[in-house]
Amino acid sequence: MSKRITGLAIGELLQKILGDMLGSMNRFRLESSYSLTVRPHWSFPDRIHDDFHLLYVKDGRGGYVIEGVDEVPLLPGTLIFLSPQTTHRAYKYKGIDLSIVPIRFRLFSCDDNGYIPFEAEPFYFHFVCEPPQEFQQRFEAIHRYGSSLPASDLRDSLTHTAIAQLLGELALHSQLADSGGALSAPLLHPGIRRLASFLDEHPTNRSSLEQLAALADLSPKYASRLFHASMGMSLKAYQIRSRLIYARFLLENTDQSVKDIAAALGYPDPFVFSKQFKAAWGYSPSAGREG
Repeated sequence: MSKRITGLAIGELLQKILGDMLGSMNRFRLESSYSLTVRPHWSFPDRIHDDFHLLYVKDGRGGYVIEGVDEVPLLPGTLIFLSPQTTHRAYKYKGIDLSIVPIRFRLFSCDDNGYIPFEAEPFYFHFVCEPPQEFQQRFEAIHRYGSSLPASDLRDSLTHTAIAQLLGELALHSQLADSGGALSAPLLHPGIRRLASFLDEHPTNRSSLEQLAALADLSPKYASRLFHASMGMSLKAYQIRSRLIYARFLLENTDQSVKDIAAALGYPDPFVFSKQFKAAWGYSPSAGREG
């Protein structure tokens, strides 16, 4: 039976999930996502899934019953997280529209592309965000990447990063919870948002930690710790990922050689570039060019 967790326990378990992903170069894979207003008589009986389930309520009224005993009102701004093997059912109130963004995802191995089962004790949590805009934007970004892009490495990469960012944000703010388990407002630090945008827009940049921290108006130590908690990966890992996304774009859309692309991205040794590229995408740059 799944158990409800609150406060700091949320951060501890989410950090374990993120650690399982980061430590072994595993990847979150989006299984399904929707952004919809449910039908007038929407409901479903008890169900159990093998994947992680996230739900965000944009508007309306309804109810979620978890493990048969915890009845959660579905109000605007409600966020629900269910680990695999958590029993749940749902319904909406008659005559009131209910708009939701449900997301399901799993953890996969980059080595053999196999599904990695969740072996910890099942758990869940829920809360109402105040103000709700930040989490709603994160849910809608995951859905946008998943629904607007065809099955591809780019879709997998963008949805993976967006899911990791959402979990990192949840973990960060759970650490600020009070003893009763209430979460503070999920606002991404403006300096961290500025840093992420800079790295996305300047993938060839090789700034040091000190220089990047200055962009965020933070100390290097705090910038590093806050970025990891907010984005679900270290600053260095985010730099490399942005660089490799751009590398794949160059391979697919230009005639530049692998050596020239490595040099343009600041790699003095093409072998190091090729090794990082293969670790991220599962194939070598030359194979990508041939494909």
